[in-house]
Order: sequence, then C-alpha cells, then structure tokens
Amino acid sequence: MSEGAFVIKNDDKLYMAFSGSGVGPNYSVGLLELSASDNPLNPNAWIKYNYPVMHSLSQPGEYGPGHNMFVQDKHGDWFNVYHACGIQGGHRHASMKPVHFRFDGSPTLDMRNEEDLSPDIKSVTLDVVVD
Repeated sequence: MSEGAFVIKNDDKLYMAFSGSGVGPNYSVGLLELSASDNPLNPNAWIKYNYPVMHSLSQPGEYGPGHNMFVQDKHGDWFNVYHACGIQGGHRHASMKPVHFRFDGSPTLDMRNEEDLSPDIKSVTLDVVVD
C-alpha cells in the first residue's frame, strides 16, 4: 500500500513522494517524477523510481521514515518534514531536514547532517588572477 503523497516542483518537473512498505522498520519513501508539461492524469506520464529515496538507513537512529511533506521558508528554501521511530522503537516523532536538489533536479531526501554544507564555510570568497 502507498499513502501520504505530497508533491514538490523543481524547475520543469514535479516530484511526488509517497510512503509504503508497512509501518515499521521497512516503512520508506518512494518517488514519482513527471514533466510539468505532461498530463498528471495520464499514468504513463509518470516515472517511478525503483528504489526508496528515504529509508531506515537514511538517518542514523531513525527507523521507518515516512508520511513526509514539503514546506518552504520565507527565503525560498525547501524542507522535508516527516516522522520516524527511534532506534529503540516506540512512538514516532517528527523531524525536519533541508531538501537539496541533485544535478538532474530530483530532490535529495536522505542526506545526512554531516553531508550538508557546514555553516563555517557557507560564505566563500575567491580571487581570480588572469595573467
């Protein structure tokens, strides 16, 4: 069963994230892709990724991530809000991570904190010397 679909648009494509694989450690997020010029009511226009884009190995200590949604802050930056269980199980909790986009425009939902840009190097200057 697939559930909790939510759409994000980037450039000329729509991406629909959805959850599935049963609630538990196997719960994960899949992704569909559609060109913005295509008819969303045409099932053949959608491309389904053949792997989960968020799963129990995406973030250390978080298992069964799913039911995500996308929100945008006042600066235009996108965030992924989702729920997951802790390593010991128990109740699901909400988390929020920034959404980055790959070279092909698809959203990266499984980026770990240590892979994100360090605030210490957020601003970089460069001197170019032409001989």
